[in-house]
Amino acid sequence: MSHSLSGNLKDFSLPDIFHIISQDGKSGRLYLSKNDRDGYVIFKHGQIISAGTSLENLKSMIFKYLLYIKKYKENEVNELNILCGESYSHLFNQLLDKKYLSLKELAIIIETGIEDIICSLFNFQDGSFKFEMIPNVDTYQFAGYSISTDAITLEAAKRIDEWDNIFKTITKESVFVCAPSHKATVTASIISPLEDFSLYLSSLLDGTYSTNSLCFESFFSEYQVYTALYELFSEKKIVRIPQKISTTSNIAYKSSREVKSTEIIKSGVIGLIFIIALFFIVYIFIYKNLFAARNRESSLIKYEYIQLQNIEKSRNSVLLYHALYGKPPSSLNECVYMKFIGKRDIVFVSPDSYQFTVYNGR
Repeated sequence: MSHSLSGNLKDFSLPDIFHIISQDGKSGRLYLSKNDRDGYVIFKHGQIISAGTSLENLKSMIFKYLLYIKKYKENEVNELNILCGESYSHLFNQLLDKKYLSLKELAIIIETGIEDIICSLFNFQDGSFKFEMIPNVDTYQFAGYSISTDAITLEAAKRIDEWDNIFKTITKESVFVCAPSHKATVTASIISPLEDFSLYLSSLLDGTYSTNSLCFESFFSEYQVYTALYELFSEKKIVRIPQKISTTSNIAYKSSREVKSTEIIKSGVIGLIFIIALFFIVYIFIYKNLFAARNRESSLIKYEYIQLQNIEKSRNSVLLYHALYGKPPSSLNECVYMKFIGKRDIVFVSPDSYQFTVYNGR
């Protein structure tokens, strides 16, 4: 392995691979692949400076923080992503120069994010690895930040034991609400997610978010979400809702809204039914021929306008997804799931080329 720096993780453990790279003072990228999931670690002179997986990376964490916590507009985040490209060092400078984030906010997200991502890679007990030299390794570094391989290896070993206990209690389908005593604390507090992530996460627990959906919503890593939920549950600050009840309550909530909407519509329709009938009779027999041509032209213009709007919405949703997760979506259904775009506005998008084709199958 010392010559090729590639192989199978069953033959060489990740701590051993890290040790070799660190001892030789190598700079480059270590690829890890396991089934349908992959990850990478960037080294500079044997020190770790960045990392990412197919599910999360530092850029996606920062952009989620800008969107969900700082409440910046999607177009601002998209412009920042396009401006900085793949250069983390440029992104860091832009965030500070334009005062999107403070140095303290960036430091917490970067340090916590890199540590969490790398520790999650230690769950790759099998799969393949490959180390390769890459040019301009400095572009992947945030303001000189680095972490030693020995420190991360010790932290990862500790977390593996913690994960076993957490997964026995918290599943990806688990749904929680705040206990009454804790809910009063959450309501009365000014919540700073970087200073008290557990308290911030508590504010989201309304009985509709599963653990998996909280991981999508949160700017922090999967590890931080699971750990916070585990600690809150152990301290009896949150209560788990049985899956059947949570599913039923969501269905009932949606049904009640539909019933109310139906009642309102019916009350209006009864009073207008004769006026509507008269309108259509007059339209058919008097104005149809007179305005047919004009209506066709107007409809065509309106249709083209709506399609252009939908194309723009689709483009923005794909760019936003790419900005958050470091890669384009495999389909627009992922953008719909993240609520970046509505189903009625979908146009098909080729994630690699961003070519748009109007979707007419509504």
